[in-house]
Amino acid sequence: MASSSTVSRMNPNKPHVMCIPYPIQDHIKPMLKLANILHSFGFRITFVNTEFSHNNLLKSGALESIANLRNFRFETIPAILPPPASTTTTRDYYHLLCQSAREKFLPPLHHLITRLNWCKTVSCIVSDGLMPFNIMIARELGIPGYLLWVPNACAFLGYLREKGLMPPKDEQLDMVLDSTSVLKNIRLSDIPHAKLYENGLPEGEAEEAFQASGIIFETFEALEHDVFDAIKPMFQHVYAVGPLQMLLNLDSTGTSDHLESFSFNQHGDEIHCLKWLDSMEPNSVVYISFGDLAVFTPRQLCEFAWGICNSNQPFLWMITPDFAKGQLATLPLEFLEKTKERGLIATWCPQEQLLAHPSVGVFVSHFGTSSMLESICAGVPMIGWPYFGHDHQVTCRYSCNRWGIRMKINEDMEREEVESLVRELMEGDEGKAMKRKAMEWKKLAIEANSKGGSSAKNFNNLLKALSRSQNFMGHQILSSL
Repeated sequence: MASSSTVSRMNPNKPHVMCIPYPIQDHIKPMLKLANILHSFGFRITFVNTEFSHNNLLKSGALESIANLRNFRFETIPAILPPPASTTTTRDYYHLLCQSAREKFLPPLHHLITRLNWCKTVSCIVSDGLMPFNIMIARELGIPGYLLWVPNACAFLGYLREKGLMPPKDEQLDMVLDSTSVLKNIRLSDIPHAKLYENGLPEGEAEEAFQASGIIFETFEALEHDVFDAIKPMFQHVYAVGPLQMLLNLDSTGTSDHLESFSFNQHGDEIHCLKWLDSMEPNSVVYISFGDLAVFTPRQLCEFAWGICNSNQPFLWMITPDFAKGQLATLPLEFLEKTKERGLIATWCPQEQLLAHPSVGVFVSHFGTSSMLESICAGVPMIGWPYFGHDHQVTCRYSCNRWGIRMKINEDMEREEVESLVRELMEGDEGKAMKRKAMEWKKLAIEANSKGGSSAKNFNNLLKALSRSQNFMGHQILSSL
């Protein structure tokens, strides 16, 4: 809960934006970036999180650069679920969260607003796209309500287009969609919700987005231009403002000295990882991270490990604590012995910094949207295993078939395939072509976020839409974009 000193720092003459992330790390991070950027443009920010997620942020040190900022406060509501038991995987906890969010998030949020009398001070609400029901509160307050959609735009469009086929029958999963050329070669099983209905995720997120004042996507138009051509006629206001990290890095206002990348883990491997990379040759290292939700079978993990070993490439493998608790022991001792001179296994690494390091040549990941955008910002091609998530499968299809910067590992995870893909991307002609293509996308992302670029213009329009207070002097800053 915000302290009284924090409350006193809030300036009542500036627009007040309430930011409400979905309470998992991959969704909190982009919302926190957006809040940080909005604050640098003169907005008051209240960031509402669950107690459990907020405490994790405090432990991670992610709030150190903004904890004492004037007009930036944090509030908490009771946890939607109790903290996960030691035997509960992050993935299982996520499933339970999906089932509980709609029922258990809205009442305490409503109580928080009433208790603090925010009905007279909040200018607008920006909620995660997986919690569009928070728009109901914005409508009750008579203020705008926006959604930050973290999965990519093609995933959002896919669900909108094919909602009549949900939930799918088993025999429909391999059906190739033909309802729109935008989704050409996308299978029904690639659509975000196709595999999640059994987990109780409410089916109306994308549909409920029609009630929002606008939808914010963390992507840039050149990357998904055909998708935005299809989405924009459906909604009154659509803002592609990504990658947000580039807006943070470019620091176009000259006043945002606190804008920086956020670190979301308290483990002490950061300096060691970066020093290890400093000792390696340029474009020589395979960086591996499957996020927080990865669940390998012992066989899959063994096959992947031996594929990496047999590729004879240096590697940096990030294994999260949850993953390590259940799986690290199944890594073959022979693998650890054979790779000890050219491999490093860590519990956490600053991913954006690592991808930007000149020694990293390939990123092996799970095709999550955040990882995809971070690899584009760094100009690093990817190998992916899209095992889970709202967007992993459709991101995989798009990045492999349209963006030309990804290769996919099949679900059964054979060591020969892993070795072949790693060798090709690190040494082969196709890998060199993908590296060139990745650098082209990086250039386009930089252009989108530079003055006059599409993301900069869209963010300018978003700022104008959010700036409802007559006393707000944001127009003086908007000209810099």
